[in-house]
Amino acid sequence: MTIPESDNPVMYHFTNASAWEQMNDGCKNLVYDFETNRYRHKTEFDLTGLLPMGSVIKYKILPGLPLETYAPSSFGILNLQSWVNNYEFSKVLDILLGNIGNVGENIILLEIDLINEDKPYVYERAHVERLRQIPYDDSDGDVSNNEIFSGPIFDFFRSLFLKSKSEPISLEERWNVKVKDAYFKYWGSRVPLSDYDGSYSLAEVVVQKQIPLERIRLIKEFD
Repeated sequence: MTIPESDNPVMYHFTNASAWEQMNDGCKNLVYDFETNRYRHKTEFDLTGLLPMGSVIKYKILPGLPLETYAPSSFGILNLQSWVNNYEFSKVLDILLGNIGNVGENIILLEIDLINEDKPYVYERAHVERLRQIPYDDSDGDVSNNEIFSGPIFDFFRSLFLKSKSEPISLEERWNVKVKDAYFKYWGSRVPLSDYDGSYSLAEVVVQKQIPLERIRLIKEFD
């Protein structure tokens, strides 16, 4: 597969055939107001292109993170090679594609030109993907021996759901600490695309604006 070069920075976005059809034909959608962090009204016309749908933090509300974290977002890959051939996260692309395609539906790879007005940010996806490598129960019963369960981050989260530091810590509570810590690191890693130095293991691009169809190209359809 040969990917044509572009003068603009690009991200690669996987989607399914029905979503790609919707990008071309347009759909009526709610308009998101970033000043109030809420949907304002339904559009009176069909919107084409890539519309932000997901959110940066796919988890319940985490104290300390701005509302922008939960605003509709589109996601892309900055460097396909680093996701295809990643020693630490060898199954990351399989997991991504498994969450995109419906049964019997083709998967689409898109190349998208990015401009400054899109306000693209780059995140280190590895912080979240490492959660898949941690057993739910990896406790030896002594939280002092595990870095993630000590220090200010743990004390903060522990205060949210425990009455005192002397109470026993359940498996669910320990796992919640890991998840919240991972997402805080993920959010903290974000940098504007223009400032990104290429150092992330799994560079993920996040855009919270509509991207018009004329900046989107179909690279390949996988059946």
